[in-house]
Amino acid sequence: MFVIRTFTPTPSIPSFTNIHADALDPFVYTKRPVAPLELAPAFGIGPELPPRVVTRVASVAALAEAGQKFAGARLTDTPVEGLLVPVNTTADLAALRSAAFPAGATPFLELAPALTPADLAGLHASAPVVLVRGFCADEVDAETLAGLAKLVRARGHMLAVATTAEALAAGTPLAATLRQLGDERLLFTLDASVPDPAGRHAIGCYRALADALRALGSRAPLWIRNTAATQVAPAQDFLSRLLDASVLSGALLCDGLGDLVSIETETDPVRTTTQRIRARTGHLKGVKLAIMGCIVNGPGEMADADFGYVGGAPGKINLYVGKQCVQYNIPQAEADDRLVALIKEHGKWVEPPASAEAAAGA
Repeated sequence: MFVIRTFTPTPSIPSFTNIHADALDPFVYTKRPVAPLELAPAFGIGPELPPRVVTRVASVAALAEAGQKFAGARLTDTPVEGLLVPVNTTADLAALRSAAFPAGATPFLELAPALTPADLAGLHASAPVVLVRGFCADEVDAETLAGLAKLVRARGHMLAVATTAEALAAGTPLAATLRQLGDERLLFTLDASVPDPAGRHAIGCYRALADALRALGSRAPLWIRNTAATQVAPAQDFLSRLLDASVLSGALLCDGLGDLVSIETETDPVRTTTQRIRARTGHLKGVKLAIMGCIVNGPGEMADADFGYVGGAPGKINLYVGKQCVQYNIPQAEADDRLVALIKEHGKWVEPPASAEAAAGA
C-alpha cells in the first residue's frame, strides 16, 4: 500500500529588520553619535552629557523681566542654561547691545529670515551666542547658510540650523553646502513651521531629520524644540502643554536623539494673536478664519477658510479671502481692524452682543 501525503510549505515569516530600512531600532537604545560642542564654559554638549535646557522669552524687551525671574531664590538650584529670544529687525539687534542676559545663560538669537549676514556684522558679543535661523533647500538659503557659518566661526559663535529632512535630501543646494562646511560650530533642529509633505507627527519629522544628518555624515548636536507647531492638540493649559512636550521629547530621547530641549509653547506670540482675533470675531457663525504665523505654512492650510490672517514681513500682516491675498504688508497694529473691515466688505459681519463687545473692549 502506498500512502501519498501532500506537504504545504510553511510561509516564511519576515524578520522585523526586513520590513523596512530604519536607522533607529525601537528595541535597543543607542545614543546618536554626537561630536562634543562647548556653547559656554559650563554649557557643553556631548555623548556623555545630559540634554541641555533652553528657555524662551517673548522678545528682546522681555529680557529684563526674565532676568529678574531667573534670579529668584526658587530657581537657584536650576539656573537657566540657554535663553532663546526672537530677533525680528535690525532695531532688535541694536537693542541687544544694551540688553542683559541672566548670568551664566547662553544667548540663543532666533533670526527672522529678512535679516542677512550683513545685518549681523555689527554683532559683537563678549561671550559666545547661538544664532538660530530656518533654512530651505534652495540656493538662496544655501548662500545665507555659508555666510552665517563663516561669521560664527570667525567670532566664536554657533549656528543652529532649523530645517527638514526634505531640505537635506541628496542633490539639494543646502545639502551640498553642508557637506562642504562640515559640522564645526553647527547644531540642528527641525523647522516645524514647514508643512510636512508626508503628514508625519513631529516625532517622525525629527527622526527623518536625524536620518538625513546621518546620510550627510553629520554628527552635529540635535535640538528638540517643543513649539505650538509641534503640538498635537494645541491648548493653553499647563498640563496639555506638558503632555505634548513629554510625548515629543520623551519619545525622541528614548530613540537616543536630542542634545538640547526647549519648551516654547507658553509665550508663543502667534497664540496671543489667535486669542486676540477670536475675541473680536468669535461671535460670527459660519465664518471660518485661518490665523497663521508665517507665509510658509499659510495658504496651503487655508483650503476651507473664508478669510486668512497671515504673518508676512516682520511686523506685517497679509489678509486673504479664501486662498487669494488681497491686502499685503499691513502694519500689525492696524491688521485686526482691517480684518474686521474685510469681513464687513464681504457681507459676513454681524455686530456682537453688547455684553461681548464691552468685554472685548475692556
